[in-house]
Amino acid sequence: MFSEDLTQCTLDLTEDVLDVKSALFPSLATTHLSLRFLVRVDLRLESDGKYRIWRQHDNFVSDLGMSGFKLFPGAGFISDLLKSSGALFTIAIGRYLAGNMISAAERNPCCLKK
Repeated sequence: MFSEDLTQCTLDLTEDVLDVKSALFPSLATTHLSLRFLVRVDLRLESDGKYRIWRQHDNFVSDLGMSGFKLFPGAGFISDLLKSSGALFTIAIGRYLAGNMISAAERNPCCLKK
């Protein structure tokens, strides 16, 4: 998909890779995993009228269910739980620090900038 001014493009790619067990034990039947990647490309219009890639960002999809990478049953739930816990922890720390800054400014009104 392209941006309206044709300077950015996003590609949804699927890469087939060997399963870890197949790589460690070649005697086992080789199975392939399909992994999804998102690639964002920034384009620049050159003097010859052609668009050329001048920057590329590769992103692995962090949602295990969307990526297609199956570790074990429940891995997607554990991943979502860890991401949610990290977000809630960050919010709690941010509110705590912001509360301390506000209460310190209320105790020392001379330090407030006008």
